[in-house]
Amino acid sequence: MELRFKDYVYMTFITTTPFLFLLLSLKFFANKNFIMNDIVFWILISILIFVFVLSLIISLLYTINA
Repeated sequence: MELRFKDYVYMTFITTTPFLFLLLSLKFFANKNFIMNDIVFWILISILIFVFVLSLIISLLYTINA
């Protein structure tokens, strides 16, 4: 089976969702002595949000078109 761009978009959406929720839950519910710096943490969260929203929009367009 050959993977197409549509399949990669779906996989990206499925894999970024748990990591985004994990980072957000660690940020808001973990203690103050967390390993990562606050700025680095927000940069990671913002990059994941960007990838998440972009893959969500593209996967929704592919789902409507199917």
